[in-house]
Amino acid sequence: MLNDLLFDIERDLCRKPGFWMFLKYVFFKRSFQTVLLYRLRHLLSKKKYINKVNIFLDWFSFFLTSCDIHASAKIGKGMYFPHPVGVVIGKGCIIFDNVTIYQNVTLGRRSVDIPEYPTIHCGSTLCCGSVILGKIEIGENTIIGANSVVTENCEPNSTYVGVPGRKIRNA
Repeated sequence: MLNDLLFDIERDLCRKPGFWMFLKYVFFKRSFQTVLLYRLRHLLSKKKYINKVNIFLDWFSFFLTSCDIHASAKIGKGMYFPHPVGVVIGKGCIIFDNVTIYQNVTLGRRSVDIPEYPTIHCGSTLCCGSVILGKIEIGENTIIGANSVVTENCEPNSTYVGVPGRKIRNA
């Protein structure tokens, strides 16, 4: 967990290095607080006897960051939320390394009866308002445009926009 957290910090701070930027980042940056609280809750979710603490952290995380990221979701290192408000990530979602997620993105299941969640591969970007539901794979370095609804698998190194999301170009 600590290595992933340090990688998250390094990915964001490489844009503006310096000690004061580090302090600002750790104490005031919602993107860091979102990832930190998720990683802490994910670690505690493996320990069944700390359930009440995890429930409090879930509430505190939502109160502080306005995000609903389930503790059981699997998120790789280098996760970046430029504007984390309104992000919803469901229980079974798998997100690989260096993924960028903007505000109001929803990743979840399509039906209450079928617990199938999306998988987001390395280097992808999910722009604001995009919705990805069901057992869908987003390929490496794929961009999902703003307010797109993705209903099928996305090829690597592509850009998808619209409702339903359709490929407009290869990156």
